[in-house]
Amino acid sequence: MLLLGADGFIGRHIAFHLRRAGVQVIAQARNPARLKRIGFAPPQADFTNRATHTPAFWQAHGDPDTHGINAAGPLTGTAGRFEALTAYAARQPGTQAHL
Repeated sequence: MLLLGADGFIGRHIAFHLRRAGVQVIAQARNPARLKRIGFAPPQADFTNRATHTPAFWQAHGDPDTHGINAAGPLTGTAGRFEALTAYAARQPGTQAHL
């Protein structure tokens, strides 16, 4: 399961719940150091980089049938960053929820 925003208040609760349920969590967040401290190994991904907008980028980090949850919510930043974290992620095949 690809979880965007896994270091936020809602995201970390989802991540812990999924992990306790035995789900392999591919955690991604704005603060990868925080994810490492709570036991996740996030892929290096900059959502403003178009290379991360391809299925090939994410397939290298998990099963090709991986589903995603977007719990990321930028409070500030550019329009491009907001689009990369919200609109693009919601259009990806297999995305089950957009929070």
